[in-house]
Amino acid sequence: MSDFRSHFGSSTAQEEALGAEDRFFGVLFKVVVVVVVVALVVVVVLVVVVVVVAVVWDNPWRPPRGTSQLCLSKQALRSQREQPPSASLGQQQQQQQQQQQQHQQQSQQIL
Repeated sequence: MSDFRSHFGSSTAQEEALGAEDRFFGVLFKVVVVVVVVALVVVVVLVVVVVVVAVVWDNPWRPPRGTSQLCLSKQALRSQREQPPSASLGQQQQQQQQQQQQHQQQSQQIL
């Protein structure tokens, strides 16, 4: 090749421009590949971190730290006892009491 250039003269400006363009696109391609690889690594790391944090931070299937199942069941029983009866349950009890009173009054009238 050097013999060719020495025989016909130095390379033309067009050949030099093509060489520079090839070098530019080669560097640009390498930069794009590196950016894409780094972006993929960052996305994978973020997904792993989010999944780990979601599982460890607040797991709805696990009781809060420091509480046992026995303690939780005692709390559930206590809260059930402390809750007032619902409106429908209260109405049913009142109706039963009224029926019992009516029955007692009727039985007393018979005697």
